[in-house]
Amino acid sequence: MKKTYLLIILLGFIVNISEAQEYSYGLQVGTNFSSLLTDRDVIFNENGSFTIPEYAGFNVGVFGEYQFNEQFGLVTNLLYSNRGFDTSPNITVSSLSLNPNLKFDVNKSYGKGFYLKAGLIYSFILDGKSDTQDLSDTLKNSVFGATLGAGIDFSDIFALELLFDYAFTDLFDTNEKSKIFGANLLLSIHIQSLIEK
Repeated sequence: MKKTYLLIILLGFIVNISEAQEYSYGLQVGTNFSSLLTDRDVIFNENGSFTIPEYAGFNVGVFGEYQFNEQFGLVTNLLYSNRGFDTSPNITVSSLSLNPNLKFDVNKSYGKGFYLKAGLIYSFILDGKSDTQDLSDTLKNSVFGATLGAGIDFSDIFALELLFDYAFTDLFDTNEKSKIFGANLLLSIHIQSLIEK
């Protein structure tokens, strides 16, 4: 069943970038720092703030970008992510995410300079494990959430962005709260610009 969903996501992504006339495409690589928000992992301090354990993971994938005008565009990412959670025991979860984002160029010169991004994220959970066991049977098949962040196009080929994501649905198929909160640092490489040069 998971393979069918993955095929539908991939086909939808390809149709999205192939039908657009003002589009570009490329690769994305980066790292992520994710926290698993559970009743046990959120530790409140005396001043009322809280600390959440973090553990670095990685992202790799492709993107398609459609430009509406000089200020707005739609960027759709298809990313494989490996997220680690510094829990006890440590947990690692792999997923394939489809992430459509609305891109707003602050300078009104699309693809040149600072921009903001906001959108949704739908992640298919591929597998999960802890230091001691396979957790695939205890994880939900998918997680739905939202993303928000900013970036900068510092050339026709490269862009760097920081995206925060939050899951509205729980990761584990239990009654306990298990929401994901993450920060993703991504380097975008515009393959189309490389080919056209």
